[in-house]
Amino acid sequence: MEKYKTKVLNWSNILFLLPFALAINYGLYIYALIIGLVLIVSFFFHFKNEPAQLYLLDVLLSIALMISNLVLLFKGYFATPYSIIALTSVFIALIFFFRERRHSYNWNHSLWHIFSAIGSTFCLLTFLFSTP
Repeated sequence: MEKYKTKVLNWSNILFLLPFALAINYGLYIYALIIGLVLIVSFFFHFKNEPAQLYLLDVLLSIALMISNLVLLFKGYFATPYSIIALTSVFIALIFFFRERRHSYNWNHSLWHIFSAIGSTFCLLTFLFSTP
């Protein structure tokens, strides 16, 4: 079972392809670059059993993505319903992030990835479909 959970962790980043593709499609290349780097670095970080050399880069890129998502929410005027779904997803992601230290790291961190990708997608949709 633990091997399965490790595989889920390794591949849970794949959902970041959705906001990456949306960003490319709508010409948001800086956001696409950030989320693309997050996807690549996080994938290799977990696939290579979390080497110390990638840890800081993984954390810094995650922070850059969080800041970018906040910018998208603000520039999208927190348009509903997208911003509500984004914030709910981020809240759920944070629950799994803080649980991973105490319970089943691989499973909880996988869910952190999944809900973070959903949150990123809806932050992007907030920006794309807002009307000032």
